Amino acid sequence: MVESESLRFAPLHYFREAIAIVTLNEQAMERTAQTNNALLYGFVFLVSGLYLQNRKLSDTAVTVIAVTLVFLAYNGAAHSIMRWLFRATGTYWKLARPLLLASLLSWIAAVPVVGKYPLIARMSFPEIWGVVVWIAVCIKIEGIKRWQAITAGLIAAVPFALLILYAE
Repeated sequence: MVESESLRFAPLHYFREAIAIVTLNEQAMERTAQTNNALLYGFVFLVSGLYLQNRKLSDTAVTVIAVTLVFLAYNGAAHSIMRWLFRATGTYWKLARPLLLASLLSWIAAVPVVGKYPLIARMSFPEIWGVVVWIAVCIKIEGIKRWQAITAGLIAAVPFALLILYAE
């Protein structure tokens, strides 16, 4: 597959690719980094995951815009840091494609959990595993070491953490 590939209808294929990425399959990360279809299906997975969590279309629209902007900004900042500090070799869109497909993890947050702290249990796993997947994709696509991906992710997170901290 090449980047100039035309869009095609293949939801089951990209669903399987998303599962492969979430299970840290490096070949799936490489394959999806090369195809524009991954952007489209990744965005569909992201939107549907947010809808499953909110279940109100009006709230979902605002959330989708906010999450998409944060996704683009955070990964853009992290990618720039990886290129600048660690001489990463990937491109922004090659990084974004498998990461968007990995947003399939957001579907897990919609599954009801029974217990004392259901919201925490429901949100913790997809978020924590999402960090693991993010690091693995960065290592594979950017051609950097684990500590470099973690460092870039933490540096890129600082402005967002400060924004959240001082927004209240």
